[in-house]
Amino acid sequence: MFVQPTLHEPRPRSPRTRRSRAGRIVVLVLLIAMACIAALILYSCSTMRIAAWRVTPALQEVVGDHGTVSAYAKEFTYSSGSSCTLSVDLDEDITVDETATVLQSLAPTDRFAPCDISTVQTAARSTVFAENWNTISDDGWVSVAEHLARPGPITLYFATDAPAHLDASERGRYTDFVDLLRQHTTGDRLEDTVGPVRWTLTWDSGTGAYKGVRITTDETPPAALAEFLEALTIPFQGSSGLDSIIYTVADGETTLHANLSKPDDQVTAAIQAAFAASGLPGELTINPPAA
Repeated sequence: MFVQPTLHEPRPRSPRTRRSRAGRIVVLVLLIAMACIAALILYSCSTMRIAAWRVTPALQEVVGDHGTVSAYAKEFTYSSGSSCTLSVDLDEDITVDETATVLQSLAPTDRFAPCDISTVQTAARSTVFAENWNTISDDGWVSVAEHLARPGPITLYFATDAPAHLDASERGRYTDFVDLLRQHTTGDRLEDTVGPVRWTLTWDSGTGAYKGVRITTDETPPAALAEFLEALTIPFQGSSGLDSIIYTVADGETTLHANLSKPDDQVTAAIQAAFAASGLPGELTINPPAA
């Protein structure tokens, strides 16, 4: 005997059940949305760090075994923009040719965007800054590498809309300063390969009684300047009346001032003799002590 099964219609969900399920769906959607927003905020707040992680190995591959690349990332804030800078520290035993190869290999720098290369520094703390590393020729980088290998430290700064600037400062041993000047002004002129260069070279005795030299030129100082200053080694190292030497070249005009801290006929004669023997252009002015 066949018995027809009884079919039961599903009981309709109560309004409370439907509201509970809808609430869970809303919560899930909100959680997903919040997770996406959090991920977006995290990414936007870390774009420079992410860029630094990405491009540092690329620059390190260019530098190879000749140095170490480091990165500094600064994220956007309401008070300042974001930035990513890369720097290269060259090894101590790097040769001039290897330094030139590293410098020549930095261009084109758009490979490392959005990060900028800020500095290349030697183990002796001589440093190159450039606003645009792509504008220096290969021959120019060879000249730069040669100067980086000479006594220092020196700083070379290449701007995009102004002459390059070579800066060096010595404190203490006067003979070290004279040697630095001689080494950097002998041989080919830097501006022959990189364009106009402004020079600022200073020496400070570092003692209680100030004695100093300041050289400011818009071209490579003549080699004769080192010879002139070398002849004044004894007056500068002793307690003579020689206070400072100021040498300036601007727009082709040379000025040379020797400043005395006290009357000293012997030192005055020594300065005049050194100037005559050096063959330096321009005129020498010896200034007596200020009244």
